[in-house]
Amino acid sequence: MSPGIALEPQRNSPERHAYVPQIDALRALAVMSVLIYHLDSRWLPGGFAGVDVFFVISGYVVSASLLRNRDLPLASFGLTFYAKRILRIVPALLACLLVTALITVSFIPRSWLSDANYFTILLAFGGVSNFYLLLNRDDYFSPRVEFNPATHTWSLGVEEQFYVVFPALYFLWLQRRRGEGYRLIGTYVLAAAVLLSLAYSTFVSLRSPLFAYYSLPSRFWELGLGALLFQLHSGGRYLAATTRSCTVLLGVSLLLLFAALAGSDRALFPVPWGLFATLGSVLFIDAVVSPAGAQQPVMRALGSWPLPAIGKISYSLYLWHWPVYVLFRWTTGLDRPSLRVLALGIVLTVSIASYRLLELPVRRSRTLLARPAGQVVIGGIVAVGVCGSAALATMLAHPYISQSVTTNERDWYPGNWPVAQLAGNAGCHSVETRIPFGEGILVQFERTGCSQPAANLFVIGDSHAGALMTLLSKFAAEQNFNVRLYNRAGCAFLMVTSPTQSPPCVAFARAFTRELQRRSQPGDTVMLPSLRLRRLGDQWGLLHAAEPQVDSAQLRERQAGFAEADAWIASIAPLQLKVVFMSPTPIFRAPAFRCADWFNRMNPACRPGLAMDRDFLLARRHAVMEGMTQLARKHTSVEVWDPFDALCAAPTCSAFRDGRPLFIDGDHLSGYGNLVIYDSFRAVVL
Repeated sequence: MSPGIALEPQRNSPERHAYVPQIDALRALAVMSVLIYHLDSRWLPGGFAGVDVFFVISGYVVSASLLRNRDLPLASFGLTFYAKRILRIVPALLACLLVTALITVSFIPRSWLSDANYFTILLAFGGVSNFYLLLNRDDYFSPRVEFNPATHTWSLGVEEQFYVVFPALYFLWLQRRRGEGYRLIGTYVLAAAVLLSLAYSTFVSLRSPLFAYYSLPSRFWELGLGALLFQLHSGGRYLAATTRSCTVLLGVSLLLLFAALAGSDRALFPVPWGLFATLGSVLFIDAVVSPAGAQQPVMRALGSWPLPAIGKISYSLYLWHWPVYVLFRWTTGLDRPSLRVLALGIVLTVSIASYRLLELPVRRSRTLLARPAGQVVIGGIVAVGVCGSAALATMLAHPYISQSVTTNERDWYPGNWPVAQLAGNAGCHSVETRIPFGEGILVQFERTGCSQPAANLFVIGDSHAGALMTLLSKFAAEQNFNVRLYNRAGCAFLMVTSPTQSPPCVAFARAFTRELQRRSQPGDTVMLPSLRLRRLGDQWGLLHAAEPQVDSAQLRERQAGFAEADAWIASIAPLQLKVVFMSPTPIFRAPAFRCADWFNRMNPACRPGLAMDRDFLLARRHAVMEGMTQLARKHTSVEVWDPFDALCAAPTCSAFRDGRPLFIDGDHLSGYGNLVIYDSFRAVVL
């Protein structure tokens, strides 16, 4: 049976490491930098580097924890370490994730902006949320992650993954009984791992910033440097061996930390800018731990209140600040000074409560510390499973818990039409399949068991084509058509007023053309819905400048866009297809799904309102309509489908009709909006 857990050795134990308040001061500096950066990145542009400071501290402190168990056999050594980590990390983390799950379900509407939230929260229970953010390509510096209440758990995931591999690596260094050679081998192995990680991080920082930021292999060197520093100190060796050198190293460390936190370039991270934060942390820890600096006035100042007090609750502050910030972003906003002060007050209050009511009682519980380490580990795993299941149950109960009107999913979100059988044609069904198509997706609604051969409807476009899912699936269910939707977000097909310039979009368009040549039959229809106007606002409420005045450059753009569309239509003329351009629909400055509830209408993203002047919108789309009309005049196979009047017949266009949403956000049609324009669409195709 594994031994009971002792978080600290006896006071007379020679390996006891005294509490160093200056390390908590460094924690305070790191967590305050992160809090400031996440509140407003303009105030401290490199504040995100505070996480790198935490990594170094963690590597150092975890090494000290492992040293206390050096005389245990490998199995007990590992179990005792994991038991300590569970008691230190898991209780507050589980509480935070459960509250975050409840808040997310209650106040965050379902949309593409929030579709990663549930998965990130659930995977954070297992310490792998960084994998999901990586695979979902959620760049840490993109606006989208600011609306994910569990984004910050990526760093906890990296640390927890480090804890999986590190004890075995460190165990070799602890085998003093087998000779000094083992210790040297252990040090060399760790140093080699640090160098390999640094080399890998250097390579991917420029070539794959996403992997560089979120993955353990590219972050191991930061944690490993903290561990190597502890190995140096455990042998009584310090970089700051004298009072003078201690002062110099402390000054250099503070300069490096200031440079990292004030000026880190997110495009060059973690290498080279992460080196500033990491090396600064290493030098700072060495200086404050060194006996030579113990009595210096600056050391006493660093170790005095309030910095160590903030450092002690730094874990809780890090855990709770992000969900609170995100809740404010989704509801009232976080732009006004009063709201920022309120958010910080809530963070501080909840963090202190978490520290005093969860962290300390669990870490100091005599009952838990007396239990065998194996039992604590099993209990921790069970607790994670139970709490993760509770969070999942909360998410599944979204329609009953949510306070948002967006829970009416049929109205808000385009989706599959429930009717699968063609009316009056027994045995005729529409079967949906989804397969990758290049870097996009192909959604197929194919007819089976039909009495007549089905015609084909090919649809290609950006996310606005995908937003027609209700319309297309209803059409496939009710008409004898096979529908094939080729969708790639951000790739409008035939802008008409400008040429396609993005290489991935050009490749996607070419692949679609080859599909037409291979699969189409004479008389089939091709529909081209895309956003062909500059947005007035986006999901985050960021407003764009007004359309520029028409100049010679813009005229050349329009001519090139028209020529591109003209050439493509001519190239498929032998296929004898009908080509239907979908004209621009109304667009709005505010996103409807973020502004439909009582708790978010005061959000700054909603201030522009959900109504627009009809004449303004018609004038804005004039150039696009002119180009489409000219194409229809030149090519008899081309038609222009204009659902604008069906969505807005009044002098003022609204994103809602009779309390039901016509749009999800500022320009994507809702499920209800699909139904409003369905009859006019059917008339064009049939």
